[in-house]
Amino acid sequence: MRKITFSILLVMMCFIGFSQTFTGGGTPIDTQNNNGNTDATCGTGDELNLTVDVTGIGVLGTTNILDQVDIDITHTWSGDVNVTLIAPDGTTSANLTSGNGGSGDDYTGTQFRDDAATAITAGTAPFTGAFQPEEALGTFNGVDADGTWTLNFCDSANGDTGTFNSWSITFAAAPSCNNPSGISDNPTSSTETTITWLAGGSETDWTYEWGATGFTPGAGTTGMAMTTPSTDLTGLMAGTTYDIYVTANCGGGDGDSGAVLYTWTQPAEGESCSLPLSATVETDCSMATPFMIDFSTAPNIGGTGSCDPSGDNRGYWYEFTAPASGSIIISNSGATNEIVILDACGGTEIVCGTLPDATDTTILGLTPNAVHYMAIWKDSFQTLTNDSFCIEAVSCIPPTLDTATINDAGCNPDGSGTFTIDIVVTDAGDGNSVFDDGTTTYPVVVGTVVLGPYMTGASIDVDLDNTADDNCDFALGNFTFTCPLPPPANDLCSGAIALTPGAVFTDNPITGQTNDGATDSGEMPLPGCATYDPTDASGRGGDVWYSVTVPSDGNLTIETDSDPTGAGGDGGMAVYTGTCGSLALFECSDDDGNGLYGQVIIEPADGLADETVYVRVWEFGGDAVINFQVSAFSATLDIEDADNQAAFTYYPNPVKNVLTLNAQNTIENVTIYNMLGQEVLRANPNSVDSDIDMSSLANGSYFVKVTIANVTKTIRVIKQ
Repeated sequence: MRKITFSILLVMMCFIGFSQTFTGGGTPIDTQNNNGNTDATCGTGDELNLTVDVTGIGVLGTTNILDQVDIDITHTWSGDVNVTLIAPDGTTSANLTSGNGGSGDDYTGTQFRDDAATAITAGTAPFTGAFQPEEALGTFNGVDADGTWTLNFCDSANGDTGTFNSWSITFAAAPSCNNPSGISDNPTSSTETTITWLAGGSETDWTYEWGATGFTPGAGTTGMAMTTPSTDLTGLMAGTTYDIYVTANCGGGDGDSGAVLYTWTQPAEGESCSLPLSATVETDCSMATPFMIDFSTAPNIGGTGSCDPSGDNRGYWYEFTAPASGSIIISNSGATNEIVILDACGGTEIVCGTLPDATDTTILGLTPNAVHYMAIWKDSFQTLTNDSFCIEAVSCIPPTLDTATINDAGCNPDGSGTFTIDIVVTDAGDGNSVFDDGTTTYPVVVGTVVLGPYMTGASIDVDLDNTADDNCDFALGNFTFTCPLPPPANDLCSGAIALTPGAVFTDNPITGQTNDGATDSGEMPLPGCATYDPTDASGRGGDVWYSVTVPSDGNLTIETDSDPTGAGGDGGMAVYTGTCGSLALFECSDDDGNGLYGQVIIEPADGLADETVYVRVWEFGGDAVINFQVSAFSATLDIEDADNQAAFTYYPNPVKNVLTLNAQNTIENVTIYNMLGQEVLRANPNSVDSDIDMSSLANGSYFVKVTIANVTKTIRVIKQ
């Protein structure tokens, strides 16, 4: 990697006025803003924004300049420190340092000056002395300095502590002739580079001298006076380090600036994306000479993409023109290599991955007939052997796809149904491609291609196959869709299913499920146990509701347990008093001595005798389906109590049209049989009152079986 250093050999400044320092406020302060932890602060409310008021300086750049910023910070990891200075206008800013110093500690008496010999990016913690900031202080020229300046500090990573000890900013008279700054190089070939710099004030032209690194000034090649801040250097040797001295000529008796030294190493072709080797796309790699790579002598090409951000990579950059199909095959003859392909230097990654050992890799999605940039490398820990590769054009042209969408083709209330896959095609390619779902192939045409329908819950793998060239085949993706179930009848509190108390759990249990259709009922307050989450994105495991009337003696146990079929799960249960929409939490129970289920005990002292309570059941976390049983019981309830609870009245008898039933508890089931024992009518009222319509039955005698509180009684009714 090229190393860049700056040094000032000569500074000749004529100052007018005087320097003035303004000491910043707000220090000393904990770098975490006294938040009591070691979390990163960048982008949070714990960033430090320290201020200082400046007066009497005026607009910068002509009479005065911002000459120096001093900071002193104790910090356990300098590489996480970010410091930015913001002018009184609130918009003009300069990044002083960000991410420098690695694991080193502290900024001890650090001075930021544009004319410093060393850039902060090349310094070493604790950064004592003068350094060039990452963005020049000259950025503030033209800004009115009078007002409130802000120094922003933040910590970019967790685990650090520190103290911002002090800071200040110093203004000085503007120099009569500014030193050149911002010098950089831009190689245009292995033998040429362009050197540019920034104009800072009254300069009218510049002179330069250059030669191999370490030459004595006066012994190099002296260039002509430049009227623009740039020059082209030729006749260079790849891998050689050079020095260039640049001096500003201000004229008008103001004298010249200092001579600023810039050192750089001329890269070889292939070492960077901006200076790539040229690679040819062949029509047939079996007839072509492959490109050879000697990885043992290859340069370090630095970070190449998201697939390898380490930057310790040995290889080369190439440029090539994609064929009209936008598809290529790369034949890799050696061990596994890494590859990245960009649509421009610093542009969008098209490919970032590996080239397997001795394998042909097909790459689609290149821009037809456009220049692309490709790096091939090995990480430093790999064996750096010689390898070769070849790029071959793929003649087939794949279609251009816009979207692939799953659509409900007909979902039924019971959750059954079908779905389709609708693929929008904007270009059919060479016309040889088909969609293949493993069972059926579908022609690819411009417009929307509908695949399916498929049964709900099916997992469909769709491929795009080219019937003329397998190199254009690729997997489009996997598609699944499940028709949603409707909410259960007891999804809301208002639809709570009534429980009939028994003497023990097994007397009258009801089997329930937090099914796929169950939702958050919206009832408040939230249970407060078993991780009830009404915002769960999956939409599964919502609550279901039950109700029960507490016996007159005030004793009742409400309990959930696993489904006897074994299809259980981890559930939570809460019991409420009041009415739906205006509930009060009585108790929330999670694993209360009952395995993965809940238990709530109501006692006489709770004062709930003869009152109806509501039971909320859900899956722990709200993100799955469970099957369970729920029951209400009390040892004080005996068989006689159960018979009493099953008591009901009925009228008229004989009946012409409607038989009316009245009970003190929920009528669960009514079944009517004729005198031959044949069932002729069935109803599930689930209410304490029920009107049974017998108008469709023939005249005669019937047996009516009524089930209440899990007890069944039979009466004889005459139909007229």
